[in-house]
Amino acid sequence: MPLTKATYSMIQGAPINILDFGADPTGSLDSTAAIQAAFTEAQGRCVYAPAGTYRLNSTVQLFDMYVNLIGDGIGATIFVYKGSSVAFEIRPGDVLRRVTINGCSFYAGNETVSSGTAIYVAYPTQPSWSGPTVFITDVQIYSNLTGPTIPYWQRGIYLSNAWNANVSNVWFNGKANDYLTTSSFIELGENCTDVLIDRCHALIIVTGK
Repeated sequence: MPLTKATYSMIQGAPINILDFGADPTGSLDSTAAIQAAFTEAQGRCVYAPAGTYRLNSTVQLFDMYVNLIGDGIGATIFVYKGSSVAFEIRPGDVLRRVTINGCSFYAGNETVSSGTAIYVAYPTQPSWSGPTVFITDVQIYSNLTGPTIPYWQRGIYLSNAWNANVSNVWFNGKANDYLTTSSFIELGENCTDVLIDRCHALIIVTGK
């Protein structure tokens, strides 16, 4: 991969920029493969998603790796998921691999059915060490607030076997109806221990059934 003047991604220790791998910040083209390629190249380094709107036609599957995703902030770096399963499916594989997501918005974009889950993190077993596993901070989970019942998320964040996790300053925007309930914002699966949920907010529009 050539060094580009725009991002300098080849400088040792510099963040990996998803634009270098063909991600489209206009939201017109599918950026799923580009984002996965950026994480493969990163090998534990920070993956940077500059301000823009990134269309995801299918699931970004991040398996057996560290995940360190940094955006330019809520409402600036936006991922719009057009599928119906999971936007970001993260299975680190090794319990020592940390997951960090910061400064991003995740928009439900399927106009036919539920967009499923925005962020899914599952470790194989609960870590035996005392270090942190998951940091999800300064993030927005956004469903359609003014239109019909779709697009919407069925579930915002799902954690399984997470140890000493931190979910803070997360904004959940959606509707309180048959499709989005308070239990859908953050779901803790099996063997989650010492999960700090701090300064999370829900902006809900109540609609009829």
